[in-house]
Amino acid sequence: MSEAIQFELKENLVPAKYAQRLKKSISLLSGIVTTLTLFVIVLVVFVARKSPSIEKNKICLSHACVKAANMVIENMNFSVDPCEDFYEFTCGSFVKKTVLAENQRISTFDRIENQLGQSLSDLLTQSDSESDIEPIKNAKKFLRSCLNESNIEKNGDAKLMRFIIKEFDGWPLFDPIFFRNETQHAYKNLAALYKYGIFFLFDLYVNPSISNPTIPTFKIYQPSWFLDKSYYEKEEKMNSYKNFIAKILRLYNSSNSDLTDDIDKMVELEKKLAMNLLNTAEKRIMAYEKMTIGSLKKNFSEFDWETFIQKKVFKEIGNISIGDNQEVELFSFRYVSNAIKIFTEELKKDKKNLDNLLIWSFVKKSLHFLPKAYSGLTPKLAKMFPELERFTNERLLECIYSVTEQMEYAVGRLYVENFFNHDSKKASFEMIKNIQNEFKIMLNEYDWMDRVSRKAALEKADSIDIKVGFPEFIFNDTYLIEMYQEYKMSEVEFFENTYLINRILIEDNLKQILKKVERKVWQMGPAIVNAFYNPQSNQICFPAGILQAPFYDSKSPNYLNYGGIGAVIGHEITHGFDDRGRKFDKDGIFHSDDSGSLWSNKAVENYKNKAQCIIDQYSNFLVKQINKRLNGNQTQGENIADNGGLKESYRAYKRWEEKNGKEPLLPGLNFNQDQLFFINYGQIWCGKYKSSYLEKAVSKGLHSVGDFRVRGTTMNMEAFSKAFNCKPGQQNNPIKKCSIW
Repeated sequence: MSEAIQFELKENLVPAKYAQRLKKSISLLSGIVTTLTLFVIVLVVFVARKSPSIEKNKICLSHACVKAANMVIENMNFSVDPCEDFYEFTCGSFVKKTVLAENQRISTFDRIENQLGQSLSDLLTQSDSESDIEPIKNAKKFLRSCLNESNIEKNGDAKLMRFIIKEFDGWPLFDPIFFRNETQHAYKNLAALYKYGIFFLFDLYVNPSISNPTIPTFKIYQPSWFLDKSYYEKEEKMNSYKNFIAKILRLYNSSNSDLTDDIDKMVELEKKLAMNLLNTAEKRIMAYEKMTIGSLKKNFSEFDWETFIQKKVFKEIGNISIGDNQEVELFSFRYVSNAIKIFTEELKKDKKNLDNLLIWSFVKKSLHFLPKAYSGLTPKLAKMFPELERFTNERLLECIYSVTEQMEYAVGRLYVENFFNHDSKKASFEMIKNIQNEFKIMLNEYDWMDRVSRKAALEKADSIDIKVGFPEFIFNDTYLIEMYQEYKMSEVEFFENTYLINRILIEDNLKQILKKVERKVWQMGPAIVNAFYNPQSNQICFPAGILQAPFYDSKSPNYLNYGGIGAVIGHEITHGFDDRGRKFDKDGIFHSDDSGSLWSNKAVENYKNKAQCIIDQYSNFLVKQINKRLNGNQTQGENIADNGGLKESYRAYKRWEEKNGKEPLLPGLNFNQDQLFFINYGQIWCGKYKSSYLEKAVSKGLHSVGDFRVRGTTMNMEAFSKAFNCKPGQQNNPIKKCSIW
């Protein structure tokens, strides 16, 4: 893990209860870690010196190695045969010792994210310094407003209602006096929601065209504000949902008459729209219609596109004029077609009901701005509807995540300045190049690819745009000040701050329609524990936040780093060649399989046959906790990336080892380098989950749940079976193995 740069401790402006609670938590954790580390140091040094089977000069006794050994020991279940269940072997003790309490899940990712959040809290909760530029000062103000619960408790409900009256002309469900029986009023409210980042009927974005990523175009998708689709068919959940809405309305106005009928009708309309949503597997197909504003008007003539899109969205919000020839890419065609019919029928039948649902979509997204009486769900409701409870954990950390999301480069600058080891950027870039080169070597080995298809794949692999750590512009004061010049944050108004930023982001996005697409720009802030691949820019990104142990530590042996961040690097590279990524060429242009313009028909057929093996394999994995099987088709992209990424990283490490020699082993553990590579890979996916989380992950998630990200990949690798001397036919070494890359 990168070493923290020391900084001056200044007056803490956070309410005392948060600062004290966090300080106690960190102090307790530090004490436990220190005690364990000292114990392990003594133990492993003794073992290293006394064991006749281990030579002293082949054991790493550095702080980083001792710390890594301690983590491995803490997580593992040594009683399990790795050839039978490698996940239980690597993560068994993690699962057993982890207490979920109110959390839906706790994973390695979550723990690292919390550590990063605590590091940021040390910086963002300090008083302004003379060296702070305006974006940093405004990020601190945003955090203070989020933490100002007394202001939320005192004024939150009144502010929300004033905003609803100002922007939407009131909420008929709250008081019938607010009802406006006008067709154009519904379009006005649709646009008002959009202005503040609430996409009611459609998600609308300006993004690079899928057919020509150098040109910006307007894209239409299905929205994401609904509940889980399956909830609408469960009577108990719907009754609880309606009761929750009624509770909010009673708190606003205790004299309200019985609203049962109005709420029933509103939720029924919500259900009607939601039941037309494409499921996760259907959305992955990437089917879209290339149209224009003019053809939208022709094909969906019942919807007033001119009022909504041209006049209100682009002209009034974006201050941009667009004509009927403006290109549009329409995704989720079935949903959009049905949603328009439902919307326009409701306009004719019951405008009041539609108006109620429009405003409810806003209120539902704004619950964390309300006093606890409104947003605090009962334990039963919180379990049913985790998406309705925004701040479920420590509020300080949740507020840190919020400001990091909203001002990612300003916060990222603080993190990089104070906590990121800059040596990690160069070293991890070299690792990325090694894995990228290994993938290109692998491409030349596959006999199922013909020359033309291989050439296209090699050109794409060679053209990948690599982003590591942070963009240099975060240290350019002028650039950063200009980027955040409109972010005028209040010390106390969390609600206003959030929706001001949402409005700025929406306006900025609309303006992209007039600009040339810059494919090489950074697309993710530095202070985040994540990584990604973008097929339209052919870009992989590994922010500073993920370049820490157990993923990466410049002071740790490379068998750990390649098993950690190396597998993530390989995963993101392989996304460029998964079932969807392979359809984009080196320039980010999409080619359908029917066109035959990128890969040959035979290569596509061979690929699909190999992919089917992975689909079938993962579809047979049973999540015992909920007694449901994974959806191998829905998760195939991530499974292909997991399998290819681990193989690429392992091969790259072995090539590095050939050149540099074997590294010293971890103390106190009787594992060789190859075994430790796989063990660290397994431990980056350790996690414990509540059944409600697993239900949602299996039904809607694109990733397999943690244990199968470990078992599925390792059981397909001959190198794993060789490393642990597994016998053919053991659970983690099946006779039939699946592989594409």
